Amino acid sequence: MCSTIKHCEDIAMRILNKLFTKPTRPSHSEVSYLEALATNARHSRTGRPTTAR
Repeated sequence: MCSTIKHCEDIAMRILNKLFTKPTRPSHSEVSYLEALATNARHSRTGRPTTAR
């Protein structure tokens, strides 16, 4: 899904910016992507994305 940690952060920031600037709700894929990032950050510091849950 992401090649580098920086790439992941860029995508996450883009989604978060969209959340704060637009009144529309995020798509399900964006929410699950952020959840996966949060899970990965908690479980590993290696930067390799694992499947959420």
